[in-house]
Amino acid sequence: MPSPKTPTTTNPPPGAHPKVTTISNGRNGAVAAKVKDLAARRSGRFYTHELIGRHLAEAVSSGFRIGAKPAVSLVDPFCGDGRLLRWLLEALARKSNAKKTQWHIDLWDNDPVAVRKAEREVAETGARLGLKVAISAFRGDSFQHAQGYLGAFDICVTNPPWELLKPDRRELAALDAAETEQHIKQLREQSALLGRLYPLSVRHKKYSGWGTNLARCGAEVALRLISSKGVCGVVSPASLLADQRSVDLRTWLFTGHRVLDLAYYAAEAKLFENVDQQSITFVARSGSSSEGPPKITVFDRDHRSSVTALTQDDWRRLEKNGFVLPIQFGLQLMKFENHWASLPRFAELEGSGDSALWAGRELDETGHQRFLGTRGTHRFLKGKMVVRYGLAEEPKSFVRSDGPRVPASADHFRLAWRDVSRPNQKRRIHATIIPPGWVTGNSLSVAYFKDDDEARLKALLAVVNSFVFEAQARAKLATAHVSLGAVREVRMPRLDDKKLVRRLSLLVDRCMAGQPDALVEVELAVARLYGLKREEFKEVLGSFEKLTLDERQALLASATWKSVEDFSRPSLNGKALAVVADPIIPNHYSASLSELDRMIVHAVPPGGNWKNIPESVPSERLKQIRVSFAAGEGSRSTYYGRLRPDAPAYTINTYFPRPGNGCHIHYAYEDGQHRTLSQREAARLQSFPDSFVFSGSRNAVNQQIGNAVPPLLAYQIARSIPFKGLFVDLFSGAGGLALGFKWAGWTPVVANDIEEPFLATYRANVHPATVLGDIREKAIFDDVVRYCREARAKHPGLPLLVLGGPPCQGFSTAGNRRSMDDERNWLFHRYKALLEILKPAGFIFENVPGLLNMEGGRVFEMIRAELEQTTKRLSVWKVRAEQYGVPQRRTRIVLVGDSDGRIPHAPPARVTQLGGEPNLFEVLAPAVTVEQALSDLPSLQPGEDGSHKAYVHGPRHPYQELMRGIIGPAKFLEAIRVVGDGLQEISPLLPELARSGRRPSGG
Repeated sequence: MPSPKTPTTTNPPPGAHPKVTTISNGRNGAVAAKVKDLAARRSGRFYTHELIGRHLAEAVSSGFRIGAKPAVSLVDPFCGDGRLLRWLLEALARKSNAKKTQWHIDLWDNDPVAVRKAEREVAETGARLGLKVAISAFRGDSFQHAQGYLGAFDICVTNPPWELLKPDRRELAALDAAETEQHIKQLREQSALLGRLYPLSVRHKKYSGWGTNLARCGAEVALRLISSKGVCGVVSPASLLADQRSVDLRTWLFTGHRVLDLAYYAAEAKLFENVDQQSITFVARSGSSSEGPPKITVFDRDHRSSVTALTQDDWRRLEKNGFVLPIQFGLQLMKFENHWASLPRFAELEGSGDSALWAGRELDETGHQRFLGTRGTHRFLKGKMVVRYGLAEEPKSFVRSDGPRVPASADHFRLAWRDVSRPNQKRRIHATIIPPGWVTGNSLSVAYFKDDDEARLKALLAVVNSFVFEAQARAKLATAHVSLGAVREVRMPRLDDKKLVRRLSLLVDRCMAGQPDALVEVELAVARLYGLKREEFKEVLGSFEKLTLDERQALLASATWKSVEDFSRPSLNGKALAVVADPIIPNHYSASLSELDRMIVHAVPPGGNWKNIPESVPSERLKQIRVSFAAGEGSRSTYYGRLRPDAPAYTINTYFPRPGNGCHIHYAYEDGQHRTLSQREAARLQSFPDSFVFSGSRNAVNQQIGNAVPPLLAYQIARSIPFKGLFVDLFSGAGGLALGFKWAGWTPVVANDIEEPFLATYRANVHPATVLGDIREKAIFDDVVRYCREARAKHPGLPLLVLGGPPCQGFSTAGNRRSMDDERNWLFHRYKALLEILKPAGFIFENVPGLLNMEGGRVFEMIRAELEQTTKRLSVWKVRAEQYGVPQRRTRIVLVGDSDGRIPHAPPARVTQLGGEPNLFEVLAPAVTVEQALSDLPSLQPGEDGSHKAYVHGPRHPYQELMRGIIGPAKFLEAIRVVGDGLQEISPLLPELARSGRRPSGG
């Protein structure tokens, strides 16, 4: 029988035994009854359970159309006793014309006894059903025989052998040296042959040079045997849908075929004798199709079935994820892929840096008793000894001095987790921390930080042992192993905040000390780090079927979920330990400053700049600024600038966390705010509400905020258009332009950008449909077009706008000729090409004012001329954000394309003005100031994250009401007009809320 490490798909019939054969050793001709021969490895004699076979037969029959075909050809290349074809004939017999059709059936197998039985029983079944059946049989190697019949059959149904081609040490123990050499040579030759014949199934890189998977090869055989209109049904290990080694075959299955039916059979269903084995069946028709995702049937431990339908969005996510389909762990978790898509993978912690993570395995356990003893320098730890946050037993054996070389990793504190872990366990990941001086066998994987940061290692343990981490890992696991490759693909919350790391490490100390309440607290803390709310965490827990009701209740009933304040419990040393709670003011993080920058910031008063900094401050950059100023090369008036509380901010750029790259120092000098703007403060000055959460690294968040179009400005542009419809957002960034249009009642279709963190922010705050990639690539461009066409087909009466302006830094001109030296020019041409294909009702092309002056205006004229070819009328607007209620002096150029003459030729009417600006014809509200925008936000120190701090008071200006979601943009504009008329100094809207700071339940 197959070894436990290589389970077969089926049960042998009563009285059947795996046969042995002779293998020529080149000397005396035979090695009898010692090894499982290649014939046994290649055979299909281990037979399919009726539950699986009946479902597969019905699905194949449903997918096959007989029509008026006079004859139909069927094949099972690994037929065993022919039961799959017998069940299939029973299903096909119920079709009309079945009895008029000639059924040509091929039975192939390496086992002549099985083939003879299959011939007899398939013939008897055909006769019983009244079908005209003609049978051909082949006894031999189906993998090679199939090469003569590629594309020859209307139907293929099969259950290939589930076996890995590699030497089994128990078999080798029965052979002498020459026999072992001959046996291994034969295995390698067979593996190489299969690699040439079935390249999608045999990966070039194999563990220790072995690992040709016959189940994969058999699935590829079956798919290649069917004709251009044929249907194929295959029984397979569930790993086909999840593991990394199957990605090529899996991608070809789903992109080169129309998959009609998928079914999953839980390991607990006990469909295979002596083995808990997850399995699947798939039915596919030749040729790709746009008919939509396949139906998925899941059979549970009691053989009950449930049907799941995937959406088109689910299918698109699968395409981007190598078609990893986590049927075995609950498809409902697929929706969380977008939730944490911006987080780094475990693998991204690894690297060559001094503080990077190292991950891998240490000693091969094969025959480990040979090198273990009662003395040595390193204790030997095996996987079964490890439990979550501890050990089941202490290692007592040592690696002897004459044993294998102990790797350098054994000199570090390490995270260690079990490799072998059955899929039907309550928890599959069992990890703990082990000390230097222990070495692990390869039934464990290990990881350590090269700088031996123990607190960070404990924080990593908290994440790896969590439900959220394991849920992601389980979706990628389809065997009884928690492979390092799957773990490397799991998304991780960032562990670069020292305070956060300290909190988690103290929780882990309590877990390792055996405190049950700490196990709950650490799970909630990690769930918060992943950004999950209670109901979302409940969905994650729902996929862990063996959790008891009490265990779920302990995790879900905690007061932590109800609190908006830090929730504290005493730690082991008596200090308060805050569990991460939902942020009150997301992204309220102020960048760290060097000692030199702290001196500089402290020297600058409100409205001041570099000129206020004493020359005694030792800064080479300041010396250079003073020299260039003295030479008359500009005033650099915003360098090292501190904002004035009574005026709008200067332009927020991506460098706002740096004091020297603009006017970004906090206005509140007297309150000790000697720091740059926090990310939330910068976002507010851009008019992003506090509910808009930015995803990605801190640098990515800075870029999203600094590059954005202020949503409040975009809202007024959108509202000035006298109709509403659909829009596509190109070069979308975080979605400032899109958010404004959405506020105004427009419907987003799809966004495109090249930065995944930007699109993660977009998906979370604006709209879930995004296309990641460079629009210059045909596949990306076509994907955007497809979304638009689908939206138009669904909403035929709605007009479409194209939003977004491509960066034009690459443009240059030479006379009247365009230079293509910088390929970024093609971004503009793809923008124009999209306009030409979609023919929208209009477009909004936004860019920096410097575009007007590039090369003396020639670049702008060239762009205008190109865009005029795509629209009936082109208007050019120069808009200043501070004139539209945005507390920031920010000028933008907007080119507005109008295809049917309905979009106004002039920009929207202004609503605010700077003090001192001449205005003879209208009464406008004063521009919103920095203090009016920010005064309710809590104070910070440099490097502090204040996301969980409370507002310091209720809103004191309509802009604060807008930012806190108390009023919407329309009511905000109405409110500041009232203030502008001098009728009231505070918003008349929602006065009770304005005083209390509470949020209303509706808009």
